[in-house]
Amino acid sequence: MMKKMSFQEKWALLTKYENKPVLTKKNIKSICVLANDKDALIRGRCAGLLVHASASKAKHVLITLAGDKDALVRAEAYDSLSAFPSKHVQKVLKQAIVHEPNALARSYAILSWADITQALGVHKKQKKFLKQLKKLPKIKKSEHCMLSFYYAKYVLGHKKSLKKLLAFLNSSDYQICCCAVNLLWDIVSPENRQSIKQALEQLLQREVCASVSENTAELLQYIKTA
Repeated sequence: MMKKMSFQEKWALLTKYENKPVLTKKNIKSICVLANDKDALIRGRCAGLLVHASASKAKHVLITLAGDKDALVRAEAYDSLSAFPSKHVQKVLKQAIVHEPNALARSYAILSWADITQALGVHKKQKKFLKQLKKLPKIKKSEHCMLSFYYAKYVLGHKKSLKKLLAFLNSSDYQICCCAVNLLWDIVSPENRQSIKQALEQLLQREVCASVSENTAELLQYIKTA
């Protein structure tokens, strides 16, 4: 049993865990307990931290948090579930993609589903589901979800989707630009390096917010020195 703690004490403890290079079993147990906290900020922080845990308990807690009443908690849970590749988690994420009411949370479910499907191997059933995604009104109406959709297509073997993915760097929404750059970090490789480099250089020539330009410049530097 954990002692009764204030919000500040819980937050400080989770910050301490976040700064640790490796989480111990005791740390993970504490995070799993705090994942039941009444405050959504604490539950969301726990969901984000559990991506660094390998225990099956962490996976079960994340699946529970994927059904949380708070959309940001669900988004964190979907994101962290990418670290637990299994058919069960894959099924949970597919259901989230179809039924999740929040567009941002749904976009994270798509990303994690794609990563897990890539890890498990792409079978006919998953290829069929990928085809169905773009037809879903919830996906088509959300720029976040369409960005995640084209990321999914790319990592699951549709290399021509890179052009569509790079197009999101032209979005008028700086959050979409940030997300696009972050996803490019995950997929940059010798075969696509030049295309990504050119797109990022064009992005920096335009007037963009600091958070976008800094991340873009950092990725460009990585590409040039890799």
